Amino acid sequence: MNDRSAELKQRLDGLRRDFEAELGARVDEVADAWRLIRVDAASGSQMSSLQAQVHHLAGTSGIFGLHEVGQAALQLEEAMDRQSAQSRCGLTASERSAIDCLIETLEACASRVKGAPPSAVMP
Repeated sequence: MNDRSAELKQRLDGLRRDFEAELGARVDEVADAWRLIRVDAASGSQMSSLQAQVHHLAGTSGIFGLHEVGQAALQLEEAMDRQSAQSRCGLTASERSAIDCLIETLEACASRVKGAPPSAVMP
């Protein structure tokens, strides 16, 4: 490994550690936003904002090799997308319940990340 590659790896490792350190707070923000939306039957813009947060979480998790978190966030994103497209008049109780379960899964996956070894996909 040359000096440039070692420097790049070191920078990526630092970004991954920063992301891991913020992951719990990011997932908490998603869960808190969902709870507000769930209670207040939120506007489309609030749901769109939440979907963007979840999309970003899914993508960033994948970039840093946190596949379990990324997969959980992706499943949540896809459920929100499907249900937003199908439910112009708001989510049904079963749709809300399904999203609740997916958020619980995301929280559980994120809680296991701290101190996890870097993924094999990280050089």
